[in-house]
Amino acid sequence: MEPDFLVTYKGRVGILEIDGTHHNARRALDVTRDHLMHDSGIAYVDRVPVEALENPTELGQVIDRFLRRLGEAR
Repeated sequence: MEPDFLVTYKGRVGILEIDGTHHNARRALDVTRDHLMHDSGIAYVDRVPVEALENPTELGQVIDRFLRRLGEAR
């Protein structure tokens, strides 16, 4: 299993997954992977649709939200 982005921020580790349309049929598998990542010590896991990468404003909001939540994660 390889995450799309592994980020360290404020002493915490988070994973940002970029999901395309193929993930719609794999929701249960994605949830299982998220649990494995949390159980491995990952503080925060977020999934965003690939379409968010096409809009710079939306992408900035995704990154800001991810870092804020990662910084607050326990």
